[in-house]
Amino acid sequence: MKIFVCINDLIEANNRSYDVKEILGKESLNHSISGIFFYSNSVVDLTVKRKLKVWKDFANKRDVPLYVCINSLSSRKLSHKIDPTINIVGLGKLVEGVVSNEKTLVIGKL
Repeated sequence: MKIFVCINDLIEANNRSYDVKEILGKESLNHSISGIFFYSNSVVDLTVKRKLKVWKDFANKRDVPLYVCINSLSSRKLSHKIDPTINIVGLGKLVEGVVSNEKTLVIGKL
């Protein structure tokens, strides 16, 4: 099963050890992840070097593209702080991920 992940907020993850496997959950790791889309407050985590490294390491090992919402970055004035290896995209990528996969995992509240 192919799944697409949309991460809205990682506040709960910030209160524990910052582990992608815990954040995504064991069930999702048993499937093929077609992409991870960072939206809303989760974009802030991609500007923290330690957290960015965790996501990039996971993405490289599993060959999963990382996407970040341009609107979420712009509203937080973070566009200039994003690593150039992260795909900056619009909400159309989220819609595409939802409709082209069998399941969408949404993490965090808006």
